[in-house]
Amino acid sequence: MARLHGLQIRLRPGTVPKTSAVAVITGILLSTTFAAVLATADPPDVLDARYVIEPVTNATDVVTPVGCTHDHRGRLLVIESHTHQRPEGYAGPPHDRIRLVEDTDGDGRADRFRTFHEGTRFTMGIRRGSGDWIYVATRAEVFRIRDSDGDDVADEREPLLRLDTAGDYPHNGLGGLAFAADGTLRVGLGENLGAAYTLAAADGSSWAGEGEGGSVFRCSPTGTGLSRVATGFWNPFGLAFDPAGRLFTVDNDPDARPPCRLIDVVATGDYGYRFRYGRSGRHPLQCWDGELSGTLPMAAGTGEAPCNVVPFDGGLWVTSWGHNRLEVFTPVPHGASCRATSRIVVQGDHEFRPVDAAQAPDGSLLITDWVDRSYPVHGRGRLWRLRVAHGPPRTGAAGWPPLSAGEQRPRQLAGAAPADRLAALRDDDPFIRQAAVAGIVAAHDPLPPWERIDDGRERLGALMARRWRDDVDRYGRLPEGRRTESTAPADREPLLAAALADTDERVASFAIRWIADERITGLRPGLERLLATDTTAPQLVPAALAALDWLEQDSTDPKRYDRATLQRRLRALWQDTTRPPRVRLAALQMTSEVPTGEPLTAIAAIAAASDAADEPLAREAVRLLAAQPTADVSPVLTRIAADPALPAARRADAVAGLARRPDAMAAVAPLAADADALVAATARGLLAAATAPGDRPAAHDTAAWTARLGAGGDADAGWRLFFGGRRARCAECHAVGGRGAAVGPELAGIARRMGRGRVLESLLQPAREVAPAFQPYAVTLADGRSINGISVATNDRDRSERFLTADGTEVTVPLAEIEHRVPLATSIMPAGLEQGLSDDDLRNLLALLEQ
Repeated sequence: MARLHGLQIRLRPGTVPKTSAVAVITGILLSTTFAAVLATADPPDVLDARYVIEPVTNATDVVTPVGCTHDHRGRLLVIESHTHQRPEGYAGPPHDRIRLVEDTDGDGRADRFRTFHEGTRFTMGIRRGSGDWIYVATRAEVFRIRDSDGDDVADEREPLLRLDTAGDYPHNGLGGLAFAADGTLRVGLGENLGAAYTLAAADGSSWAGEGEGGSVFRCSPTGTGLSRVATGFWNPFGLAFDPAGRLFTVDNDPDARPPCRLIDVVATGDYGYRFRYGRSGRHPLQCWDGELSGTLPMAAGTGEAPCNVVPFDGGLWVTSWGHNRLEVFTPVPHGASCRATSRIVVQGDHEFRPVDAAQAPDGSLLITDWVDRSYPVHGRGRLWRLRVAHGPPRTGAAGWPPLSAGEQRPRQLAGAAPADRLAALRDDDPFIRQAAVAGIVAAHDPLPPWERIDDGRERLGALMARRWRDDVDRYGRLPEGRRTESTAPADREPLLAAALADTDERVASFAIRWIADERITGLRPGLERLLATDTTAPQLVPAALAALDWLEQDSTDPKRYDRATLQRRLRALWQDTTRPPRVRLAALQMTSEVPTGEPLTAIAAIAAASDAADEPLAREAVRLLAAQPTADVSPVLTRIAADPALPAARRADAVAGLARRPDAMAAVAPLAADADALVAATARGLLAAATAPGDRPAAHDTAAWTARLGAGGDADAGWRLFFGGRRARCAECHAVGGRGAAVGPELAGIARRMGRGRVLESLLQPAREVAPAFQPYAVTLADGRSINGISVATNDRDRSERFLTADGTEVTVPLAEIEHRVPLATSIMPAGLEQGLSDDDLRNLLALLEQ
């Protein structure tokens, strides 16, 4: 949108026939008048007084810019894209080009533009190497160029890596580039939409893959010795080493799994994503924050569509293309890795689309701006300069957190004795265990016989090392083109069969995923045994179901495993009376939706069963019914709540379910005088407002609150308050064990992981620390409406974004209609919740969240 002499012009997709739209838009964009108007556009808002942002170019000086870097003389080089989803009739050059951008008169504005290199397609990344070499990544290749005769045009070109694949989507192939202190190169490869590929280096070394998601690779600066560093990404489009030597990437998110991620990348790391299991990111064999055995968590969540990460002025600056902003992350040591705290420093409107950034010799940060939400090239673009308002920026290691003692330990394992690495596999820190795996793989340490390993964590680590070695043997090639071993070692299936039957659920979980990834159909009986064994851990049930489903599908045309499929398979398990009670219970615990028709009749029968032997299953059935506020289950819950022959705890859970339903409150009131003390107390507690003591500490005094509430509590009472309390209303926004709403984070076990104090602090002061995935925004639309809510998913296929508002309403908005978004300083979780809860209520809620 632009304003010209008071006239507002809006261009929206589909308003003009394709060919005429291109002609009209191209003519407008190339006109001097329109360029001048855009040149005077307001800059994005700077939210930190330390910084100032200024325009460097007009709107048509450098168009649709992507990557940028500075050459050995300190001059700016910018990738100008002309091929990214190029529309019919586009008037720009036929290929991408790298522009040399200079400010010859020193006034801060670029005034000289020349083409340093051209002829590429889908050009994604650019970084300066040693000497005068410039490294370039297109979707399909990495090469280096330089100007050997001084005419400012590259005349030498050396190929380094080539991606052979049928995949051709512009920005999910090769992209991110970063150099380590030793001069070796790291390269990011996106998920490639799951298509088979071979990444081949100049010396003949290569890596093949298909469906595993994105990976980070390593090679020499001349393109030799290719090896895989880490995997499990969606699209590691930006890479950077910080001054302490940590390697970070920004990883775009699957369609339904925000937030995007800032990741501390370590050798042999698996960060959880597999494209073969679908785009959503919610398959039982995918994870996003280290939830699955053998995977690692993110350092922080980022804004939508982060394109690069750049160390600058003591922080990691991330360009959020989708949320129109620059975020700064400060690494904070966390065990053997780090987490990161974030703040938004620059927030623009819908026409601020930052992609890359590069620090200039004068200490400022140059930023490329795609400008438009449109993916196709469009003939517009901007460059910005961000500088420290007063004084120079912090450079190098100044103000940068050094490697902590915990972070140094993984690096020490590389040179440790084999026995020390094996011992490190037993460490509680997943990054220590991962470093031990990396050391074992790199040094070719022998692994002890499986049956002699007496610790589950060590067995898991040995399995992880074995898998990485097998992947190298099967998918990697040495420079001379041969594989290191056979493609399917004879002992792999016996090893995985033993791992499936392991008493440590982490070992079995890792084996399930490996079997599914490689489609090892010979181990189907082992997966089926997990669903027929009463000792199977509950969390293995959905993974085993998903793996069996994957093995049964046609490998040439697999059907993606969605949420509805999982719910159907879980339903079949808990309805099957021949299955072990523990498996049926696990399936019911993971069922999140009340079915209709005959299955609803079946679950109602389980909930009302009088057989004491089935009590755990019956009570879980009641809880499933009680947790669904919209399902038509009030008659079932009313019968159970009023039946004196049933166990009191089951009846009390039914009372909680009724208390959530305004139409069923009349059934709760008589139960306040029930002969059973637990049922009566539950009904009274849910009908009446608690009287909070007047001598309570201030909300910000977490220490005093922690001392006041102490330990203990009744988790069952906490569950009833969570799902049935009109005073707490927790389930309107949160879920526990997959049940409840998805406005806020899943809370199962959160007090055990974070500690009671942290959870209590979040309850008392909800705005103090808002997780990136739940950052609320004030979103302004083109028609003047505004929405306050959390972004829960962006769908690029239909160009829409979904928001959840504080009352749980979901709103879908066309991306083209979003004019501006501003992060809100407050949480959508209301403050003062404790004022309507007694001390016992709070204590019971904390007990529930520890389970």
